[in-house]
Amino acid sequence: MLQQVSDIDLRLLQVFLTVVRCGGFAAAQPILNIGQPTISEHMNRLETRIGVRLCERGRGGFRLTEPGQQVHQAALRLFTSVEDFRHEISDVDKQLRGKLNIGIIDNTITNTASPLPLAIHRFNQRASQVQIQIEVKSPLEMGQSVLHGRLHAAIGPYPLHISGLDYSPLFEEKQYLYCSNSHPFSNLTSIDMDTIRSAQIVARSYLHAADLKVLGVNASAALIDNVEAQAMLILTGQYIGFLPSHYAEQWVLKNQLQTLLPNALHYSSSIELVVKSGGFRSSVLKAFLDELGR
Repeated sequence: MLQQVSDIDLRLLQVFLTVVRCGGFAAAQPILNIGQPTISEHMNRLETRIGVRLCERGRGGFRLTEPGQQVHQAALRLFTSVEDFRHEISDVDKQLRGKLNIGIIDNTITNTASPLPLAIHRFNQRASQVQIQIEVKSPLEMGQSVLHGRLHAAIGPYPLHISGLDYSPLFEEKQYLYCSNSHPFSNLTSIDMDTIRSAQIVARSYLHAADLKVLGVNASAALIDNVEAQAMLILTGQYIGFLPSHYAEQWVLKNQLQTLLPNALHYSSSIELVVKSGGFRSSVLKAFLDELGR
């Protein structure tokens, strides 16, 4: 069993975390920039050092063993603590350096109401030595990552708030109901709510049925966790569903999507900034929040 942690152990643990994040050796190759045999060698060395088998790999696919899951969580906490240390040292010498890990919901780049691109531009001018890492995740994943210190901040829709996190509205996202030009509804000259409710509807799981409540239905035919998957299903011509208007516009302009009852069926989703409640906030995080106007 590992008694002391050396620089080599830290490098091996970083390889391990990357393999887990990518879901296997092959997928981790381009990220680590090393071949699969070398990754396998590193993993074998780490398992020898720790004294347990961390993962199963082979024809059955990649999966963590129970000890591997424990080591994975411990390694995440270790590197989070290291990053916190870097941030505190940055505060001591008044230099903004280290990492800023941000989580964002998918496909907000076309929303002109988002302050994020300009905030990152200003932050980079102010803190060019800080490495920014942006992860696209579901709101649930982002909330948990902020809570456990793996992300410094997250931006997304949060219909439900959980204890331990601070939420503040950042911008709004208008949602309209769409069908594709190959959907039967696209040929109708008029449409009523009963007809709408009879369709196969695709909904986003993280909205906790907020979109379904607008339609007055209790369940959807398809449930997804990101906007791109929702748009893909709507574009098949088999489903209808809500999309952010800024995102759907590219297909509306090409006559591939059309809105359904736009005067009645729409709502606004609040995109919120999430940070951990209380405790230490590094100068790096404070500078980023300042550029966001928070």
